[in-house]
Amino acid sequence: MIVTITLNPSVDFLYFLDHFLKEGEHNRVSNPIKMIGGKGINASRVLSTLQSNFAAITIGGGSYLSFLNAQLAKDNIPVHIIPTQDEIRTAMTFMANGTHTELVEKGPKVDQTIIQKVLQTLENLNTQEKLDIISINGSIVSDNEHIYAELIDTLYRIYGSDIKVILDASQIQLKNALKAKQAPYFIKPNTKELSELSHQLINTKDDVIAYLKAGHFSHIPFVLVSMGEDGGIAQFNGQFYDITIPKIELVNPTGSGDSTVAGICHGLSQQLPIQDILKLAMACGMSNAMNKGIGVIDLDIVQSLIPQITVSALS
Repeated sequence: MIVTITLNPSVDFLYFLDHFLKEGEHNRVSNPIKMIGGKGINASRVLSTLQSNFAAITIGGGSYLSFLNAQLAKDNIPVHIIPTQDEIRTAMTFMANGTHTELVEKGPKVDQTIIQKVLQTLENLNTQEKLDIISINGSIVSDNEHIYAELIDTLYRIYGSDIKVILDASQIQLKNALKAKQAPYFIKPNTKELSELSHQLINTKDDVIAYLKAGHFSHIPFVLVSMGEDGGIAQFNGQFYDITIPKIELVNPTGSGDSTVAGICHGLSQQLPIQDILKLAMACGMSNAMNKGIGVIDLDIVQSLIPQITVSALS
């Protein structure tokens, strides 16, 4: 069973504009698409479409809690919500002139009490069905910069080495998790995040390959560096792969990385060959980018994209 953990969900407002907002002026816009987001929620929406065996854990409180419940039920996401006193954050995405601009609130603070409730929820789920993959997704607001690293250590201590812990995070939480006693099974940095981690400019596939081959992530079984329209580079059990993808008509790239992570989780749960996992993951990310929604894929499009994706082993 796959479980996603989202400790900073959001209410997403998506605006599609003919031109970007004019500063200092009164801008009238069409009504937005309104969705529940957060990286793990977006991934869960894709897992639901893929008909994966999964559950979602998130937090929620305030005036948007009923909307959270209603939307996740509508999206067929089996969710366990840990109640909080704080309001769920909002995020606004503006699509205009082929670019997207985001305004994202920080979100409520997460403390150790919430982490303990997450662990208890996982234990309850594990008594019903063995957990195989736990995916920790997105940002977290915490005074503890090692909170994800400590959570990963705890998960391995409880569930043993058979569990696969996925981490889709960035900045200090990712950096500290990579230095922890127990590293995650899978990470998916993009080139910007990789540049921040390495303190050097990484733009091209050659840059990524050189960095990976230098052994910086040799302690992590599975790494996927996503590179937008250039595809990506993967490292799996010491083997490196070059991924190329076809050109698509871009509608909204927000959530494509989350959709890719969902494809990884689903492929791992189905024990697919690594090349097939990577193709599925990239196809999910691309299908999302072709939709207005976030964490929204079309299975027919996914299936049509898979044969157009190439995964080549590198020597």
